[in-house]
Amino acid sequence: MLMGGLFWEVLMLPISIAAAQWGIGVAAIGWIWMMIAEKKLKFSLGVITLPTACYIGICIITSAFAERTGHALASVWDNEWLLFSAIMLVSAKPTAKELQRILLFFVVAGIFGAAFGIVQHFTGIRWHGTKDDLFIAYYIGQKPTYRSLGFFSHTLSYSSVMALLFFLIAGLLIAGYRQHKKMFIAGLVFVAAALFVSYSRGTWISIGLTAIGLALVSQNTKARRAILAAIMLGIICCAFVPQVRDRITHLGNSDPGNVDRQTYWNIAMQIARDHPVMGIGADNWDLFYPRYKPPEPGAPLSFPDHPHNEYLNVLTSAGIFGLLAYLWMWGALLKAAIKKMKNEHHPLYHGILIGGAAGIFSVLIAQFTQDIFHDFTDQLTWWFITGLVLVAINRTESSDPQITNSATL
Repeated sequence: MLMGGLFWEVLMLPISIAAAQWGIGVAAIGWIWMMIAEKKLKFSLGVITLPTACYIGICIITSAFAERTGHALASVWDNEWLLFSAIMLVSAKPTAKELQRILLFFVVAGIFGAAFGIVQHFTGIRWHGTKDDLFIAYYIGQKPTYRSLGFFSHTLSYSSVMALLFFLIAGLLIAGYRQHKKMFIAGLVFVAAALFVSYSRGTWISIGLTAIGLALVSQNTKARRAILAAIMLGIICCAFVPQVRDRITHLGNSDPGNVDRQTYWNIAMQIARDHPVMGIGADNWDLFYPRYKPPEPGAPLSFPDHPHNEYLNVLTSAGIFGLLAYLWMWGALLKAAIKKMKNEHHPLYHGILIGGAAGIFSVLIAQFTQDIFHDFTDQLTWWFITGLVLVAINRTESSDPQITNSATL
């Protein structure tokens, strides 16, 4: 039941957050039953157990002393409970065959979600709502195209999920993973196209920076050439495709989105200066924002629920120690993943380490201008991929006798 729930969750991640949560619920029943049967608690997150516990503990303490205490404490649970997805994945200790099935389900579902987003870009079709709710990307003559959001409610959520999946697939291919290789190549192409039609500038930039990092550290000559070719293609698009060039270079005060963010970031810094240690508690931004809002704000979106920067979001909510714990959590994961990469030669696990770490690094960059980690849609996928990376970090030669360190599985 545990693995069945996890299979269902990963199949639904790019399509339906509600259905994915049903998968978590089913997996939780199996997880609890496993602990009862083995008479052992299983709450480990491996190398990030301690920093995660510190981060959650700080969030609870700061929210307990915040205004709207009940609301803030409930928000800590609502914001952070998805980490159980990673805890259950680590507890399940999936075999190589089970991991292969998880990855295949994820790629197939990702292709479906990406294809829907591509069609949506040109037609404005929505799963829920109408195309009037979509942002315009650019015009082909008089006909508008739209910033895709797939099956989700916002284009930034869609682009972040696609970015995590993009690097997971890329990492597996770089590592020489050959199982269902044609399907994975197709997935990479579809997801890359979906990222383009999301028209998310922050995601584009974070992907480019992460790709440069991968090219610098990659030991695979063929993979390095492919990454450099993709980077060059991106540079050419930025230089010669007007729609892309305008989107990338439109960074000044003429862009309402930039005006919004500058206003929110300035206010967040004021809140942090006034509440440096305890913060204002989880999900209290909407309460404090009006108190700091300029008399005539430049931001058209005058009542946001977060500062459009995840680091400022954590800083204002949980104070400086909460932010340090948050950085420790992800820094510890990336450090352990990079260390394990040097000694892991099996393409399945090596690919998960490369792709998972690169995907998480990418969204860590992107959330300088977006709220990603505490976006419910993104956090579902983020924690699941974190669980995959932790499984790969914990893997030993004797832990799965079904496999050998060969490139063909």
